[in-house]
Amino acid sequence: MNNKILRFTCLLLLTAICQLLTVFLHAAEPVTKVTAVVIGTVEGRQTATVTLNDNVVIREININREPRSGIITLVYPEYMSKQERLIPQVAIENQKLGEEIRKAVVEQKPSTEKPVDIVYKIAKISKYRDKNSQVKAFGSIIFNNAVRVEARIMDSASGLWIAWPGRKTKDGAWVKQFDLKSQPLKQAVEKAVLAKYAVVQSEEP
Repeated sequence: MNNKILRFTCLLLLTAICQLLTVFLHAAEPVTKVTAVVIGTVEGRQTATVTLNDNVVIREININREPRSGIITLVYPEYMSKQERLIPQVAIENQKLGEEIRKAVVEQKPSTEKPVDIVYKIAKISKYRDKNSQVKAFGSIIFNNAVRVEARIMDSASGLWIAWPGRKTKDGAWVKQFDLKSQPLKQAVEKAVLAKYAVVQSEEP
């Protein structure tokens, strides 16, 4: 009888611990909300500019509408490589956030929920093979475990710097397709990317 009571008590404790862990992990997961959405036209295409948590800005999101069904899909900024490969520059890796962004674009209305801070991690640094190029490496940065952004580490006379996703227009002007509104956050991210690049360089034989 005592063994049964002990096993039952242990089971209750284990269940309670699991529930507490679930609540803790859910609370620790960064929440990302659409805090602004603007619809416009770029070179004849309908596009959206979306701001997440009053900070992360994604521009030139192409709005594609299926002619028959009217279903809308979003295409985030891409880059055409020299090998004619389309490389995503911004990717939404959280399905729920992807659906929220699509809803905000369709309804042209942001979330009413209070935004939270942005957290980030550097997922990868890949060195560029062409040693004669100003591009020295590519970096993948993930914001709030939901938005992956591809940046380039560039070299110039003034030193290394970070080029965020963007494109040149026909007249040679540069259009930013991604930006961080908070300068302290932007500087912290860029400093961390360059520090990780230095580590990658130091590890080479």
